[in-house]
Amino acid sequence: MDHWEKIRRMETHLSSMGLKSLDYAPPAYRLLWRLGVKITPPLFASFWHLALVPGVLFAFGWGTFMSMLAASRQVPPVSGWRFLTFCVIAGALFGAFLARPAYQKIRTLGLPRWAEYRGGPGS
Repeated sequence: MDHWEKIRRMETHLSSMGLKSLDYAPPAYRLLWRLGVKITPPLFASFWHLALVPGVLFAFGWGTFMSMLAASRQVPPVSGWRFLTFCVIAGALFGAFLARPAYQKIRTLGLPRWAEYRGGPGS
């Protein structure tokens, strides 16, 4: 079974369990899937995967926003390394903050890793 068929089966299976689509297919993942990125759904991922994806997206978005804000207010520039360090730290904290409850939900549901999942109950 290919990745996209597995995604469709996962959506049917997890919605039948009463889970909300935001739990198993958040907007950032849906966007990446539409762009053709074969990324593991969040409820089948490792803690590090759960922290990395939102952390990187947040760091990029936050860094972009702060750059535009600083430029609009004509704030004296911060060195590139310092700014990059702030973005990485903010992304890491944000990612870890989001990953912990998601990983606990995975353990509670008893879901297998994505490679072992077959798209239905008892996978």
